[in-house]
Parts: sequence; structure tokens; C-alpha cells
Amino acid sequence: MSAGSNRILRWAVLAIALLLQPVLAHAQGVQRAEVYEYGTYVSDGGVEVGTTRQGIVRSQTPGIRQIESTRTVIAQLGAEFGFRYKLIGSRPGALVPITIVAKFPPPGVLGRTSPVPILRDDYMQVTTTGKEDFLTWTFEMRSDLVPGTWTFELWSGGKKLTEQSFEVILPPTS
Repeated sequence: MSAGSNRILRWAVLAIALLLQPVLAHAQGVQRAEVYEYGTYVSDGGVEVGTTRQGIVRSQTPGIRQIESTRTVIAQLGAEFGFRYKLIGSRPGALVPITIVAKFPPPGVLGRTSPVPILRDDYMQVTTTGKEDFLTWTFEMRSDLVPGTWTFELWSGGKKLTEQSFEVILPPTS
């Protein structure tokens, strides 16, 4: 097979997987997401794994440690916030595709390659029912420091599993 044929085959498999996402999620019996911790965190470092549709860098880290249980986050470079969750389903250990949606307050945040502010972004990832997992955001660029309500949603099979909101505020002035 030629390199072009391989590329077309990979894209076809990805397209089929995306079309089957609602069916697979429903078949695996994802009932809900149990959020059991939220607030500010420190991570063990991250590895870039790609970008979202809008060009926001996605990273994965092997672990996080909670600093404070809060829904109010001070906008400062290096600050990390989010939540820990577990997908509850009829088959613990089943692989399930989920869609993660991020909603940012106006004027929005900037992606790596986009000069246009982003108010909403999403991406898909595969996770496991019954496994403890987490979703965090780290303020890495000055353009991330946007005060207002930041909302993160987890979706599976066309059903919203959870919505978590955080109020980002500017640091106090001296």
C-alpha cells in the first residue's frame, strides 16, 4: 500500500470511530460522571499530545495534587485548576470516547496558531469507566488570564455527563 493509501485508510477509520462515538458510548452504558474533587492543583509536569480544533494545546500529565478546594481561581501564570472525576457505567473498565467542551468568558483565549479569540472549544478523548481521571487547565500565556466564568463539560453519546464552572478573578492589586 502506498503512503497516500495508508493516510486515506487512517482518516476513514477515524471518521467511522467519530460517527460511532454515540453508539459506542451508549453500548458501554455510561450513566454519569461523578465529580469528587475540584479546585486548584499542581501537576507532575505535562507532555504535549496535540491541539484542539481551535488550536489550543492539549497536554497530559501523570498526576496532580490538590492545593485548595475552591471554585474561585486567581488569574496568574502557572495557576492550574479543574476537577477529578470518575465515569460511572454498567461495565467498569470499558473504554469510552468522551467529548470535552471548554467555554471561556469574553473576550476569549487565544490558541497557539489563531489570532482570533476562542469562546468555545472541544476535543474527543478515550477514557475508562470506573477509573479516576481529571481535567485541568493551566494558565500558560498572558492571553489565558481572562476573568469571568470558565465552564468545562464532559459529554458521552450526546448526553452531558457533568458541567463544572470556575470563577476566574484578577489578582488583588497592592
